[in-house]
Amino acid sequence: LVPRILAALSFRPALLTADSFLYMQGAVDHNLGAIRPSGYSAFLAPFAVLPHTLLAVTTVQHLMGIAIGAIVYGLLRYWGLPAWGATLAAAPVLLDTREIALESFILPDVLFCLVLMVVVALLLTRRTPRLWQCAVAGLLMAYVTVLRGNGLPLVVIVALFLLIRKVGWRSLAAAAAAFAIPVLGYILVFHSEYGQ
Repeated sequence: LVPRILAALSFRPALLTADSFLYMQGAVDHNLGAIRPSGYSAFLAPFAVLPHTLLAVTTVQHLMGIAIGAIVYGLLRYWGLPAWGATLAAAPVLLDTREIALESFILPDVLFCLVLMVVVALLLTRRTPRLWQCAVAGLLMAYVTVLRGNGLPLVVIVALFLLIRKVGWRSLAAAAAAFAIPVLGYILVFHSEYGQ
């Protein structure tokens, strides 16, 4: 917490890039971005009603950074790594200055990483992932795809993982539907706004 509190005090209210303004504009006007996917704008939209919007966003992103470290630690402990080893593996996420600075930007990177870590934690179980886990993973991968354009190739990796784990056709179909329906919906809305 201490490095993140120092970052929040140092970078008040947030660090911004040109892309930050595109995401914030999308959060206010609720139009899909022509250049960047709008999943992060949808995340930002509820914060618009708060008095210190950008500080609230970066505070939540700092908490997300801690959550990523906790997931790394918990997953490694689940797989039998001793506490000291899991702590060492989680330390870069928790203490790396670049990571903490990234949490201070109005950019989708931290949310992108958190959602991916949740997918990994859902599927990387000792027993074969159940149908509900596959469906939730598919839905989260749909969100990853509209957070950043480079999320789409990761869907192939998740699909291959599900095939290797032999989750069964029902679980695979649930994951595919949970992924495809929101992404196709996004594509249709984008097409209706931009005609392509």
